[in-house]
Amino acid sequence: MTFNRALQTGESLTFTAETGPKPSLQAKTQAVFDISTTASNSTWSAVQQSTDSSSVSVSISSPANAAIGRYKLSVQPASGGSASRSTLGT
Repeated sequence: MTFNRALQTGESLTFTAETGPKPSLQAKTQAVFDISTTASNSTWSAVQQSTDSSSVSVSISSPANAAIGRYKLSVQPASGGSASRSTLGT
């Protein structure tokens, strides 16, 4: 991910991974997760690997029991206000 500046204190990134025609949290075909300090074996997780003035490297991990399929990954930056979600890829 490339930004026009580094992430500041209080800013965060929320990721959404979803698969299937009607993704849902209940069906476990959608996951919403923030950056954490360590990867999890039981849930989707995002761990910041490195950062500089214009980029952030994030490692995304899925749990072993995640639904099989092609996922769409999106990110929503937040800094106290609302921000739009951007698709990163499939």
